[in-house]
Amino acid sequence: MAGNVGAIERYEFTVIGDPVNESARLSEVAKRDTSLPVASEPAVMGAREAESQHWRFTDEQDLRGRNEITRLYAPVAAPSTSTSSTKVVPPTVNSRTPATTNPDFA
Repeated sequence: MAGNVGAIERYEFTVIGDPVNESARLSEVAKRDTSLPVASEPAVMGAREAESQHWRFTDEQDLRGRNEITRLYAPVAAPSTSTSSTKVVPPTVNSRTPATTNPDFA
């Protein structure tokens, strides 16, 4: 859930709910091992195949404040090259594609 909360003197936009809590716990996991980003299984499985194929299962953890074990995924390692002329190109973002198909968050 997202929206404005508080009294008129201190009106703030906030988000609450299980996905927000899960995200906060995944951030804690990522801070412990900064070598790779992490994602939960629902996030990877909810992504399009072109994206989800770039993630691999790595671990199961009991995240604080959660009732179920969370399956963690990390990016598949990029192919290594020995040439120094390799240029890293950031992924492009298709602004016409919605971030979610959930109508509650569109």
